[in-house]
Amino acid sequence: MIWKNFRKELLYTASRLISVVVLTAIATMMLISLRNVVYNGNQVSDAYLGSQNTADFWITGNGINKRDIYKISDIDGVESVQSRVTFEVEDKDSSEITLAVYAVPNYEMNVPYIVSGTFPQSNREIMVSDRFAEEHNLGIGDMLDTKIVGTGQRFKKEICALIKSPEAVYHVNADSTIPNFHNYGFAYLNESAVNDIYGKNIYNQLCLTITDNADEEYIKSQISEILGNRLITTIALEDNVAASQITGQMKTLNTLTIVFPFLFYFVAALIMYSTMSRLIENSRGTIGTLKALGYDDKIITLYYLLYSIIVVVFSFILGILPSNAFTKFILKNALFSKADLPPHDFYIDWSAWGLATVLGCIFC
Repeated sequence: MIWKNFRKELLYTASRLISVVVLTAIATMMLISLRNVVYNGNQVSDAYLGSQNTADFWITGNGINKRDIYKISDIDGVESVQSRVTFEVEDKDSSEITLAVYAVPNYEMNVPYIVSGTFPQSNREIMVSDRFAEEHNLGIGDMLDTKIVGTGQRFKKEICALIKSPEAVYHVNADSTIPNFHNYGFAYLNESAVNDIYGKNIYNQLCLTITDNADEEYIKSQISEILGNRLITTIALEDNVAASQITGQMKTLNTLTIVFPFLFYFVAALIMYSTMSRLIENSRGTIGTLKALGYDDKIITLYYLLYSIIVVVFSFILGILPSNAFTKFILKNALFSKADLPPHDFYIDWSAWGLATVLGCIFC
């Protein structure tokens, strides 16, 4: 009798329960999808920056020499220092097309991710952004014919590799707020390749990695004291948009993973409350009959909890099915569309599944 009556009441409340299922499914899909987006963004960014040994600080200044480097290396908390010369070159025929060039002594920090080719074997070779090269139909073995911005000096090198860079994930310049791979790119070459242009052992930028428990403010103050008025800027990784744009976006999006799903869960809870209140109010006679037939309170309570269980199960299934596709759509078309990233895996945040199940049970 009890199950026959359950099926009858289920049909009676089906339309309202379907509304709850739909709202809870939407909430589940949004919760899992948004948390997956945040999880994937953090995983991809952290893995890329970590594997390429991305710097924690970029120090820009004038006339930085070996003595300065030794002093900065001795600062408590500084793990390693990479000196380099940075400058811009422009296309010999168009000043609107520019490349940020990094001349480095070694490739142990901010290590370029090689898409194809090899690291420079001589001073006549250079590694160029693969997205920039694609826009200009350049390949390995082609000559990059440019001139140095500000001096007009000819700068011609042979492309030995097409690369991506962890410090240029979101590569912009002062004239653009979004990446423009046609007009703005980056390149790396050996430090010795520019000694005859900028001088030997004279640098304009240092990259630093620091220990986990380092006092960042102390390091900044010591660098300022060492370089004095030659210091131009000190930029930490979290403030370097080109390298940490994705991480910053994830922090903003993390708030949305809480707000939007909860709105749908809350409305679903209100409808569920209204539906079950009306159902139980109209079933007082049925409840009395069940008690008279010997069913105890626990069985009767479970009887009415089954409505919620059905809603939770169906809404979870309907919500989980499109969540991965929705996550990939957001990543591809919104967050990673302008980011210059190497191939990466898709990750599933299993904790989001558990959270969606718990919240579905609580609200329903």
